[in-house]
Amino acid sequence: MAKKLVLILSFIFSLNLFASDLIVISDLDDTIKQTNVDNVPTAVYNALFTQKVFKAMPEVFQTMETYTNGLYVLSNSFNLLRFNIFKLLRKSDINPLEVSTRNMLRDKDGFKYKYEFITGKMDELNSNAILIGDDHGKDPQVYDKVIKTHGEKVKAAYIHLIMNREVPSTVTPYITSFDIALNEYKEQRMNLSQVENLGLEILEAEDFEKVIPKYAYCPTDNKYWSKFKFSELKNMIDSISAKIISFCQNRELKQKN
Repeated sequence: MAKKLVLILSFIFSLNLFASDLIVISDLDDTIKQTNVDNVPTAVYNALFTQKVFKAMPEVFQTMETYTNGLYVLSNSFNLLRFNIFKLLRKSDINPLEVSTRNMLRDKDGFKYKYEFITGKMDELNSNAILIGDDHGKDPQVYDKVIKTHGEKVKAAYIHLIMNREVPSTVTPYITSFDIALNEYKEQRMNLSQVENLGLEILEAEDFEKVIPKYAYCPTDNKYWSKFKFSELKNMIDSISAKIISFCQNRELKQKN
């Protein structure tokens, strides 16, 4: 009888473990890929002919693989671009479990399409999720609604500041992939070594357009990074923020001239 009770308790415990599973659901354009969706001709060209990803985003996903049950890429692009998307992901060594694109007839409402995919996937897998997107389209509002309806299952919602729009307080804005790492470290999902490795990817970037392209918001002061209070990462945070600020100030000066 005691042996049966142990088996029953073990089974219940295993279900609880499954219930705490964690997945990553990420947008594609201007989150993973440099697309510039706000400029239609440029966005079309980039969607068809370029394969540029934001610096260290592949490494962020690879690091997250160590503590999550996989990546799901959720794109607002239509199905006809799936070949290009898979080509980009393979080239960048990003390996999602699933790539979702829109059906041109069925998924006319992009907001509904993204909301239903995210909530449906969390419910289907009985899983918690980390959401990653950008402020070009409706990701901030979609993620805000997901948090309001499935809040206990959303462990983080990161929004890439491309346009520097005001975003809902329920989501966390970020400038570079390193900022995602800092927030994941704060939540004790990434360890110090992992964060430092991702920081070096940004710090040692030779072409900083891969970090912040010309069309993206480029901060010229330290307001954003001053909120991170990790003494063990202070030197790295200061070095990266100083490099970004210098880069952005020089860009602003060139634009004025």
